[in-house]
Formats: sequence, C-alpha cells, structure tokens
Amino acid sequence: MGAMHDQPAARRVALIGLMGAGKTRAGRALARILGWPFQDADRRVEAAAGMTVAALFAARGEDAFRNRETEALRTLAAAPPPLVASLGGGVVERAANRACLERDFTVAWIRVDPREAARRLAGKTDRPLLDGGEAVRVLTDLAARRAPHYQRLANITVTTTADSTPEGVARTLARWLAAR
Repeated sequence: MGAMHDQPAARRVALIGLMGAGKTRAGRALARILGWPFQDADRRVEAAAGMTVAALFAARGEDAFRNRETEALRTLAAAPPPLVASLGGGVVERAANRACLERDFTVAWIRVDPREAARRLAGKTDRPLLDGGEAVRVLTDLAARRAPHYQRLANITVTTTADSTPEGVARTLARWLAAR
C-alpha cells in the first residue's frame, strides 16, 4: 500500500453523511472487508449516557447529545488504528469535531438525496430530529446546512440511491482505500 497507509489517520476511516445515508451498514460491511474493527459513534454515546440517543435528546436536549458525540469522536480518534467508524450526521456542525476529522481520519461522505433518506427512515422512531417534522423538509434543511462541511471534509464521496447496497458502498470504499 502507499505511504498514506503508514499514517494512523489513513487507517481510521470515518463515514459521515445525513441520517438515512446508510453509514452504519456500509461501515460494518467495510470493516468486514478490511478485517478492521467497527465502531458506531451513536452506540458509544448510548453506552456512555446509559440511554438511547432518543432518550438523551428527550431528557437532556440536543446540546447534551452533541457534547457526548464530541467525547465519542475524541475517543475514536485516540483509538489505535485500524478502525472504521460511522458517525452521526450532525457531528460536522462543531468546529472542534471538523478539526478532529481532518487531523485523525480518512473521511468518507456517504451522500444521499434527502427524499431517499426520508424513504429509508420512514416508520423509524429513533430519530429525534425527525420528531414532529415532515421528514423530507427536515432532511433537506439538514442537508443544506451540513453538505458544505461534508464536502470539505470528504476524502472520498460515494453517492447512494435506492439501488445502492451497503456492501456495494463498502466495496467502492475498499477499492479506493487500496489504491491510496
């Protein structure tokens, strides 16, 4: 492999993107292909908080969740490589998190159209930012706010559609990583 793989950041891959993009499923598939450990930042937040993300939002608010999310990202950044991590969609909204991603990770933006994300998330009750809102509108607003960060941070972008599979996204990422 190339010189990039000698750097710890090259061996820590973070999947970012809008909720419903398929980051967790693609991340698990990528970790299987690479033989690397997989971590889901939201599961780390839940373990640390002793409650689900939805319960944390309800009990303590979005700020408390974002603080825990930043702690989880810092823990993942300090973990020995290799590592594949899926991150929450809003992790990019804090400047400190963006700096951490730039410094400590190879970043893969899993891009999805908000309408497709809404279709994938239909019927799910564990997405606090979608509570009480019309999903397509909420996701479109989130995408508009976050896309500039996703785009700037991404070392690679993979666009998913209704026809995409987590395994297909993972194979694309694995091929790209192998060529680096």
